[in-house]
Amino acid sequence: MNEKQPSAIEKITLSEATYHGCDVMPTFINFFFGNNGVGKTTIARLIKSCRKSPNAPSDPSAENPNVAFSQGRTSADYNILVYNQDFIDANIQRYNELPGVFTMNEHNITTQNEIAEDKKKKKEIDDSIAALKEKVTANNAAVQTAENDFKNNCWNNSKNIREAFPFTQEGFRKDKKKFANKIFEQDAAERHSIEELQNLYNTAFDPNARTYPLLYVPKNCDAFDTIPGIELLNTPINSTADTDFGRFIKAVNSADWVRQGHLAFGDTPEHKRPYCQQTLPNDFEEKSPLASMNSIGLMFGNWSFFSKAIKTQQIPYF
Repeated sequence: MNEKQPSAIEKITLSEATYHGCDVMPTFINFFFGNNGVGKTTIARLIKSCRKSPNAPSDPSAENPNVAFSQGRTSADYNILVYNQDFIDANIQRYNELPGVFTMNEHNITTQNEIAEDKKKKKEIDDSIAALKEKVTANNAAVQTAENDFKNNCWNNSKNIREAFPFTQEGFRKDKKKFANKIFEQDAAERHSIEELQNLYNTAFDPNARTYPLLYVPKNCDAFDTIPGIELLNTPINSTADTDFGRFIKAVNSADWVRQGHLAFGDTPEHKRPYCQQTLPNDFEEKSPLASMNSIGLMFGNWSFFSKAIKTQQIPYF
């Protein structure tokens, strides 16, 4: 019988799993078969453990002692290739579950696994976004419902008072939303009785009420100094009849009688007044109630002149 051609590997020692110090003497071609767990993968992994990177320097101390090469040779002298299930799992994978389409080499497998993981994360993020969108939609619906309830409650609960004071809602009478928004703008509510509101309403919306023009806003106040009677602005508006005589006349309610007698009989030869038969003092005009009336009349005349000067633009006021 012809002697078998020896292999570059002279001996493999199995010392893993169920084997302890079991030697295998391979030849040039070897065929291992058997059930699962008998050592086929163990032998393949021992041979693969001897694989070195290309151009790696020879280092006998780094050799696997369980794999013995022929004399004078090391694993660095060979390009060791092992094709087994480990290689398939690491280098060959179906692409996107397409039948007959595979990706090859370990780098592509790693890239494809990273892509698959990223796709998984993307799907999780997409699902989270979809869930958040559903919550936003639900919250928006809840807000809309709350706004509608608020609008309707404002409208229905204010029916009586709106009908009682219709002129207070110009621009809001037929629009629930605008009415509710106006209510919502109010910072704080203030309680009033219906009677108080009615009095305020009657005053504010009285059809017979007189409308007064806005006051003029002077632009050049220095021009006021040129108006005759301007000093009246510095004159306090109060009565100068704060004397005992003045208070007496007011107390007996005789101011009109004294005024008429003074005007009718003020120039008698004796300079006596018929209502008192006495000569009036020189300061009577200032101390009597007539002084207040005369002062007011003078002020009114000066003020009319002052107002006319403004309105006829004798002085600038814009």
